[in-house]
Amino acid sequence: KLSTAGKLLAEYVLPKENSRPVGMVLGPDGAFWFIEAGANQIGRITVDGEITGYAIPSASSFPLRLTVGPDKALWFTMYGANKIGRISLEGKITTFDVAGMQPVGIAAGADGALWFTSFQSTEIGRLTVNGVLTKLSVPTYAAVPYHIAAGPDGNLWFTEQQGNQIGQIKLPVATIVAPTAFGAPKAFKQPFECDHFLLLCAPPTFSSKTFKLPMSVSFGPAWHVLDDYPDLVTLQKKEQVGWQLGFNLVNNANLTDPVDGHLVPFPDDFVSWIKSDPNLATSEATEVMVGGIKGIQIDIRSTTMTKKRGFLYLTSGIIWNLDPPAIGRFILLNNVNGERVFIWFVPTGDADKFKDAVEEAQAVLHTVVFSKP
Repeated sequence: KLSTAGKLLAEYVLPKENSRPVGMVLGPDGAFWFIEAGANQIGRITVDGEITGYAIPSASSFPLRLTVGPDKALWFTMYGANKIGRISLEGKITTFDVAGMQPVGIAAGADGALWFTSFQSTEIGRLTVNGVLTKLSVPTYAAVPYHIAAGPDGNLWFTEQQGNQIGQIKLPVATIVAPTAFGAPKAFKQPFECDHFLLLCAPPTFSSKTFKLPMSVSFGPAWHVLDDYPDLVTLQKKEQVGWQLGFNLVNNANLTDPVDGHLVPFPDDFVSWIKSDPNLATSEATEVMVGGIKGIQIDIRSTTMTKKRGFLYLTSGIIWNLDPPAIGRFILLNNVNGERVFIWFVPTGDADKFKDAVEEAQAVLHTVVFSKP
């Protein structure tokens, strides 16, 4: 607690270790409400220092920001759980799904709704207090909208972390003003390590000078670049043999026919092709976003494979093999500046380890940015 003169009056130790408090707002009840990202809960502290914590029901939700809603409750984003949360002044928590958006910033609008940024899908979300969700696309390519605030003009204003711009949402018709009116785009640079868990800034960014598609990706010291070719970038987990995350350009690539072993052009309908493979069991295909680009994701598991098989043949001559037992995830982005991007992650044959491995790979994928050439 600080005086208005800037003098430190008191410090209050939070009951939970590593609670990692981040956002704070003054609630309608006269207490301060804050995010405890490390403890996965919402905290409340009175002016006398009485502290209460409210556990968020969604595990590993990574709450990030909160605001006072028009209904006098507190609303908050859950980046890891893909949800928006509401906590009443009595501590009751309700959640609303916003699948695929990974919300970060949140603010109450003059229209009586909650507005939030989508770190993953280059969109701004609008959620009514009754849970009705609508989305607005941000016109800047791969902008990564981040923070949002209600302005004195009755409109919403937001930042673009990778677009290096400020955007405005005009109410009541909810139209986004082209952010270029408020700043010219510049190259994003982040030369220092920082806290990626809290999304306070991005870890060092790798941008290949060889890969034909302008792309950058950020990752911490646990990963390093293994391959850097015109049609392939591979990241390797340093302490886990086989944990590789690959980005492949497949416009002119070939796959191996699972029956006769002949090479066939990478199919237009990859999902149907992979589902027809008699050696693999597959999940249902789901829509995902990588770098602001929509794609299809499908998980695979080898069933009757008994030996290594050449799977993907790139024009550079690189061959990617599928080794049994294999459990993995494939993502296909059909149009990134005219290129088809095939992302693969097949780290292990152990289903339990695969779950943890995928979470780590997804954290890296969330940082991908595709730039226009």
